Amino acid sequence: MARSHHSVEFEELRLKTGLTRAETANLLGVTERTVVRYEGGESRPSPIAIKWLQDYLARLPEKRQKPAAFRFVDLFAGISL
Repeated sequence: MARSHHSVEFEELRLKTGLTRAETANLLGVTERTVVRYEGGESRPSPIAIKWLQDYLARLPEKRQKPAAFRFVDLFAGISL
């Protein structure tokens, strides 16, 4: 199953905050399994959850923010000539 933009954004935000899946779940009031489903594309993270992570990241001192892992995107996937 292809992951949605929202799933990718959610995971990248979580990684930048430095929070574990368990910590993120606890702070959002959901289960760790829900966070796994968000990141895996099985469930769509709510706009509120994404906004919460964005706000949390904005409040972190810059030195505590972690860079998101490099992610290769194949722009030509599925294009045939």
